Amino acid sequence: MDREERIGSIQYYLKENPFSTDDSNRYAATVKRKEVMRQDQIVTLMTRKNTTISREEIMLVLSQYRQGVIQQLQAGYPVITDLFQAQVTIRGGFTDGSDEFDSRRHYVNMSLSPNNNLRKELNRTTTLQKISDKEKKVRIFHLYDYATRSVRNEFPLGGLVNLKGNGFLSDEGDPVICLCSLGSDRSFPVSRIYSSSSRNILFGLPDGLEPGGYRLKLVIVNGLTRKEVEYKETVTIG
Repeated sequence: MDREERIGSIQYYLKENPFSTDDSNRYAATVKRKEVMRQDQIVTLMTRKNTTISREEIMLVLSQYRQGVIQQLQAGYPVITDLFQAQVTIRGGFTDGSDEFDSRRHYVNMSLSPNNNLRKELNRTTTLQKISDKEKKVRIFHLYDYATRSVRNEFPLGGLVNLKGNGFLSDEGDPVICLCSLGSDRSFPVSRIYSSSSRNILFGLPDGLEPGGYRLKLVIVNGLTRKEVEYKETVTIG
């Protein structure tokens, strides 16, 4: 089943609510998180369905649309679109009625909420699937660089990386991570894993890596089950 067929299907499982005193609300639904869909990925799906509009044309329109929304917000207008409702606010306290905005004490913030029609459409058209809370698929969402404090796929030699995803717990100790060079058949296992949990693995890049592109592979072993997953993006080192 490809990504396009999965759109509209929300998987959820039930977890007991220890704070509930009402028997009719003893369990609450938890939506199973999938990988994050970024704007460029959504645009790619759009171009597959409509071959008359190029990816570059869609990206240009979205960029101009974004600038239009920003300009109206900066002019003090509340903005309502098919997706969201937004307006600007000012945060920070003022000493008295004569005090004025000071960027050292105040900042412009934004109030953002989903459009009501979007809520209604999601409720009307979404397909739901109940699953067991034990069904934990191994997924890699993204990589986090501690040096720049950002989500990215480029890292310096010897850098510290936080692998974020789901289903990382292993019965056989730490998960196995390997970086495979795109320019050769060489692979470099990660030996410095500093911490691991079901959603995060903190590790240091292996010594001996040459600058270039790599594929990142993750192996999780639970009993007789061996799960291997490959990160969808190229990891650039150097």
